[in-house]
Order: sequence, then structure tokens, then C-alpha cells
Amino acid sequence: MNVETLESEYLPLIEAKKQTHIRLMRSLLESDSIMNIGTRNYGYFRYNIQNNSCKQYTNITGKETSISENSIETFYQDLEGTIWIGTSNNGLNKFNRENDSFTRVIIDETSKDSKRVRSIVQDEQGRSWFATSNGLYLKSNTSNEKFARYAHSDHTVSTLTNNSIYDIYIDNSGVMWLGTYAGGVNYTNLNRKKIYHFKYVPGNNFFLNNKIVQCFAEDKRGNLWIGTENGGLNVLNKKTGKYYYYKAIGDENSLSSNNVKCLAFDDKNGLWIGTYQGGLNYLDLDKNKFYHFKYQENNENSISDNSIYSVLYDSNKNIWIGTRKGLCLIDNRNKKIKRFSVKRDFLSSINYDSYHN
Repeated sequence: MNVETLESEYLPLIEAKKQTHIRLMRSLLESDSIMNIGTRNYGYFRYNIQNNSCKQYTNITGKETSISENSIETFYQDLEGTIWIGTSNNGLNKFNRENDSFTRVIIDETSKDSKRVRSIVQDEQGRSWFATSNGLYLKSNTSNEKFARYAHSDHTVSTLTNNSIYDIYIDNSGVMWLGTYAGGVNYTNLNRKKIYHFKYVPGNNFFLNNKIVQCFAEDKRGNLWIGTENGGLNVLNKKTGKYYYYKAIGDENSLSSNNVKCLAFDDKNGLWIGTYQGGLNYLDLDKNKFYHFKYQENNENSISDNSIYSVLYDSNKNIWIGTRKGLCLIDNRNKKIKRFSVKRDFLSSINYDSYHN
């Protein structure tokens, strides 16, 4: 893809009398035809890309088979094809494709903070992990809905540094990484279960340069890329234990913002970087060169907003971008940026459906 010669076009997704902001925070592909979209305040959308149709799902008071809340934090498709939906304040949902309904799942009846589900992953053993504001929860691959909790405690060994977890990431070697609020990075070999920490220590390249960690990605060499709230990108060489930092320094060949919200590698050794108020960045690792994509008023050839909450690289080599003002697609076939406007509130999550529904 020649990222220097992109054009754009506007595509309406949902029409309404008044357009308000939409925020995408997460992304997961379900198929070549279905995109799942989560919003803040306006529920869950299933968008059929092929015929440009969209169906909305919202909470219905008194109806237990409706989605539990209209503010969506994250999606995950497990090994059996089930779509799990984490909400901002009312827990976990499973989407039932057969009858367009939802099953609500209670993670922890004793904790209000467990109802905020920010990230979901499944390991090779089929166990599901849920990042909440009340720690990390584990659901085994059995039919029951019981959860085990991992949390911060007074013990310094095998404990989380902070219970508020932003992201979970399992790398190619099977290590699980947790990004926390103000507690840096926690990680564990899932077979040993001991939890280790990378904390914030300024001026020491064996540690993070910021304590708020929002996202992860892994490159072809096994290096771990870590997006922070105010420290830019921290790159961990797992062989040496040393970090390298990319920060916004006001230079064209640097990050446009130190608040990194999301990351996605493509197949050309390039990293797509979503930032808060700094637009979309692309880092060509072979050339060590940055490209910037920013919103420009009255210019539909630009992205729709400079706050990016989700970036996804699909099987057709397209880039999907979730912003505070809608969904954008960098189309690999014609090198255009397409704007999809969902005329609702903030988009919080996107994914593709591997089932053609």
C-alpha cells in the first residue's frame, strides 16, 4: 500500500436527523461481510458490508434477552464462534445469532467494578480471560459460568499491581500481558501462573516510561509494542529486557501524540497507531519512517477525527479505523479512505463476524 497517495470518499452507514459522535475503541473481525460496531450510549450494530445494511441492538427495559447496556467497551469471538460483548457498566453479554438475542453473564455479584469489562481473550487451552476495573477474571472451558479472580493484594509476588486493567494480550509464545491503570505492565506464563511486573521508572531503559498502559502488539521479531497514555510507544526487546521509546517530539518523523490508544501490524512490517487527538500514525519499520493522517476541516479526503480508538488490519489488507466521529476504511483495492457515518453516539468497538450473519 502506498500510504502517501490516498484519496477518500464519504459513505453513509445509518441515516438519522442529527449526527452525533461515534467512538470505536476495539476491533475484531467476524467475517469478510459482517462488522460488529459498539457505541457509547446507542448499543450494538451489526453492519453488512456487502449490501451496506445495518441492524441496531439496544437495551430494552425489562427484557432480559436484550443487551444489558447501550455503552459497549469490547468484543471477542471465542474458538467456538461465540461473540462476547463487554459493557461499560453492566457486565458481560453473549450474542445468540440464531434468535438475535443476548445472554447476560454475571462475572462477580459482589463487585460493581467487575461490571466494566474492557478486554477479553481466550488462551490455547480454551480458557477465557476478562479484564475489568476489579481485576482479572478467569473462566475455565467448562459449561459452568464460574469465574476465578486475580487481583492486587499486599503480597508483592503473584499479585496484580493495579486492579483496573485496560487490555489483555497473549503473545506468540503464550505469555499473557496486562496493561493497567497506573500499575504498568503485568505478565505471566500461563502454565506457571506467577505474575511479574514492569513498572514505571523514569530514565531507566529497563523499565516503562509511563505507568498507564492501554494496548499491545507484537512484531515479527517477537518485540512487544506497548501503547501508553502519556509516554508514547514503549518497545520491549524480550531477549534483552531493554526498552526503546518512540515519543511525540514535534518532528514529522515522530509520533503525533504520546497518548496511544490502539495498535495493529500489517503484513509489510508496518505498524498502524491510533492516538488521542493526534490522528492516525503509520510507522514503516524497515525505513523507520512515520506517516501521519489527520482530520482536516471541510476535507473529506482526510480521516473523520483525530481521536482514534480502534485500528484493525483485515484479511483483504484493508485498515479499519474507529474514531470519535465514525468509522473509516483505508481500502487496499483503490487506495481510498472511505468514511462510514453511523449517526449515533460514540463508537466503542468493532469486529468482523466469521459467520456470514
